[in-house]
Amino acid sequence: MAVVNRMSEQEYRELALNDTDHLWELWDGVPREKPLMSVWHDGVASYLGQMLANQLDRREYWVNVNGGKARLSPRNYYIPDVVVIPAAYQTPFEHDPRAFNAHAEPLPLVVEVWSLSTGR
Repeated sequence: MAVVNRMSEQEYRELALNDTDHLWELWDGVPREKPLMSVWHDGVASYLGQMLANQLDRREYWVNVNGGKARLSPRNYYIPDVVVIPAAYQTPFEHDPRAFNAHAEPLPLVVEVWSLSTGR
């Protein structure tokens, strides 16, 4: 029988903020490092992010590629490949270097790029 060590939301936030060498998600209370993506996968996400950023008003929306987190619950945080975040969600925190870039509020666009490396 496997023993799974779950962590609290606060423990996850500390891990994600302090371990800047890895991208951490939280799946049902279990921290999981977001896997590395292929060149093709990263290219698609980057291109889409650039195209969106060029078309959206920066005063209204921020575009994150592999950055902003979607908070589904205290036990579930995911890092979408591309996410559009209303600027109003981030404005209160934009000058705080320790602010946690996670959002429980509805997001206008969340994109996961389908690839062979993650398709299964």
